[in-house]
Amino acid sequence: MAETESVATEPTGGSATAGSPAPAREPAAQTTDNNQTPDAHGGGTDSPDAPEGRRDDTDRASATADTPAASAGDDGSGAAAPGRGDGGATAASGADTASGAEPSPESGAHASEEPATTVGEAGTEKASADPGDAGTDAGSDTGSAAEPAARGGTRAREQRAGETPDGPGGDDAVTEPASAAAPEAEPAAESGAEPASARDGEPASDADAPAASAGHGEATSESGADARPADEPHQESEVPDAATPSVDDTADPAARPALPRVVLTADSPVDRAGSAVSAGRELAEEGNYVLLAVPAEAAEVSTTATVTKGGVLRVLNVPVDADAAAEISVARAEVAALAGPGLVTGLRRRFARRKLASVRARVWETAAADPEWSARCEAAYQPYVEAFDPAARTNTGRSTRPEGVVVGVGPTNMAGQGYAWARAVERKLSGVRAETFSLSSGNTFGFAADRSISTDDWLSRSWQLGQLAYILDHFTHVLAECAMPPFGRLNGPWANYDIAELDAAGIAVALAFHGSEIRDPAAQRARVPFSPFDPAHELTRALQSKVDRLAPVVRAMDVPKFVSTPDLLHDVPDATWLPVVVDPDVWATDTRPLERERPVVVHAPSSPFTKGTGLIEPVVERMHDAGLIEYRRIKGVPHAEMPALLADADIVLDQFVFGSYGVMSVQAMAAGRVTVCYLHDSVAEHLPADVPIVNADPDTLGAELERILAERDEAGRLAARGPAYVRENHDGGRSARVLADFLGVTP
Repeated sequence: MAETESVATEPTGGSATAGSPAPAREPAAQTTDNNQTPDAHGGGTDSPDAPEGRRDDTDRASATADTPAASAGDDGSGAAAPGRGDGGATAASGADTASGAEPSPESGAHASEEPATTVGEAGTEKASADPGDAGTDAGSDTGSAAEPAARGGTRAREQRAGETPDGPGGDDAVTEPASAAAPEAEPAAESGAEPASARDGEPASDADAPAASAGHGEATSESGADARPADEPHQESEVPDAATPSVDDTADPAARPALPRVVLTADSPVDRAGSAVSAGRELAEEGNYVLLAVPAEAAEVSTTATVTKGGVLRVLNVPVDADAAAEISVARAEVAALAGPGLVTGLRRRFARRKLASVRARVWETAAADPEWSARCEAAYQPYVEAFDPAARTNTGRSTRPEGVVVGVGPTNMAGQGYAWARAVERKLSGVRAETFSLSSGNTFGFAADRSISTDDWLSRSWQLGQLAYILDHFTHVLAECAMPPFGRLNGPWANYDIAELDAAGIAVALAFHGSEIRDPAAQRARVPFSPFDPAHELTRALQSKVDRLAPVVRAMDVPKFVSTPDLLHDVPDATWLPVVVDPDVWATDTRPLERERPVVVHAPSSPFTKGTGLIEPVVERMHDAGLIEYRRIKGVPHAEMPALLADADIVLDQFVFGSYGVMSVQAMAAGRVTVCYLHDSVAEHLPADVPIVNADPDTLGAELERILAERDEAGRLAARGPAYVRENHDGGRSARVLADFLGVTP
């Protein structure tokens, strides 16, 4: 296709044996005006409603076999989850990837005045306790598992001043393909049910352990293994009104805390009353970011972060002995399978709990007696420690506090806009530096990015820790595209899960939306006559479900918000229009349009569904067959070839169903082409009065094209105004001025 856009995906965290990345399932995709439209299951495909082969198709780059997933907006992608509240919504997450299904809402998510918050990637809540609750049995009949003493005590590696990581990513990246059956992560349920890991005296899993009760003013984020009993029914609920913390985006970047990193390791499962947790908490409260690595009791790598007033304590549960972890997991599953009422079931459950306690005791007694256990633990922790702790890899003499204002933009780079915004603020705002980090498997059109993120990296727990360290070291601000998490799936599927740690490091956060990840199909259908969102269409239902989950979360996040096209202001009323950016010089051409007897009309439907291709092609095909125009449908053309294709066109048709113009219209105007697009009245009120676009909808397109052919001089004069309009509104200057307030600088 001739798209100038790409789709990026956002995978979940997953399970892994020690020292290996955690495999994860991918979320379903959303669509973008300037991107491939996912099918109802989330794969990026052309809409079934849109006709395929068209006369003079230019199909020079076939679509990739693995359609990119992720929540793609019209110029970008995203999906979201419940926000971390100032007063603490409580939830936790699971890496239960074996079944390919996301965990469902668990119990007890609620806002309160002071309590710590446990937020996780699937929005399920687990038992709350200080960091280190795993490995203790609840209930009088379970017995207690023997906890071996940590061999060699607790080992610490403290980052010395001036050390920095090499940084994750950087190699050719591929965005993971969509999983047809993977549902979106559900938000935490608001209910009073007992936490799963405390039911029936079942021992808490290592993922449960580092939950909250961190104390006054603390917040905890968690990702890892789901502790809900296997047969426990999912509890559906509304998204809780979880608030997110306000961020002082005008604070002096030099005043932000450095959060030097410290690594602690232990040889036994985390114990909230143990010395390892006490040491970690003390170091965190002194202003450090502490990683405490402990052996896991499950096959998954799981992690939990507790944000204190001074710093962060993150507990990382790493499988060291895969067989032992699997044995404990099987015993725990047997307990979970016996959940429910009844005398016989209760007796069987009691025996299963005792068996679980016995298995755990035997496993850890065996570990304590193994003279190689400490060395095995260290080997299992090594990939994660090296990713997180710069002292393990390099000593560059660089401070962990960046100088000046540095903004990170990512991770979708839809239509190359993340990169374009980054370059715009560098060119137009004095003293500001910017860097993009971008998932790139969907980047089939070759958009530039500063750091590419491969699928393998994005799914790797060690990469996620390295990404966290890189962001803490390098950025003062983060612009999270499509509400996707800056740290990857370390904490959860959406950016609000990462806010607590970013806030602790003094890093300001804003959101940027590109399209259908936040556009409400029902509201758009009610507002715009030619809306593509048929409520009977499977894709519409899928998009509506995603937006229904994301929108309350976005509303609750008290951070600056931006949208790339003005129609999205209806969906994010407190947002500011952040215009898309193109380089006018790249698209400039000396050729004038409409000088041929038979003008060339170009349509480049990256997504026929979101461009309205099926509605307009009967019109232009009739005119083509009558010899009035030469119609070219462009598909699969790399971004670098698009300027030449537009230069050879006379008329460019953009979209005809959303009521707003996008990147293609801007490129066509910059090239001085006659640009035809549908501008709905509700959008036109946000646009400059002199926008040089011929406004046509599917019903009036034929008449407007005939008028252009009959009044070529007038149409040519309108097209000639396009380059100046683009330089005024879309060369990056206006966008930089919009971002200046968020970045705390004077434009």
